[in-house]
Amino acid sequence: MKELQKYPFTAITGVNTLFNALLNNEDFHELDFSNLRLTVGGGMAVQRAVAENWKKLTGKHLLEGYGLTECSPLVAAYPYDLRDYNGSIGLPVPSTEVRIVDDEGNDVADNQPVSF
Repeated sequence: MKELQKYPFTAITGVNTLFNALLNNEDFHELDFSNLRLTVGGGMAVQRAVAENWKKLTGKHLLEGYGLTECSPLVAAYPYDLRDYNGSIGLPVPSTEVRIVDDEGNDVADNQPVSF
């Protein structure tokens, strides 16, 4: 918290656990979020409650990215202009090809719903 208090930060990245810990830290609530432009969570799913509480406190969305070390640092992400948390991994990032297959390795049709 001492470091965050020293500098007007514009972006912050982390995992759900970090964001939840920050939200539960009283000193974090006293920070100035007026310069914050971007918050991105990765490494694990962002929980709805954490995303909603983050937006309530900071006024900014907690965007979620999805990636695999062996594929790309980032495969898909929420659009920056997302209005509310929706629990998805977002859209493929530019220059990234995504292929969705079923348990048998068959391509899933574009119009076929996918559940995880």
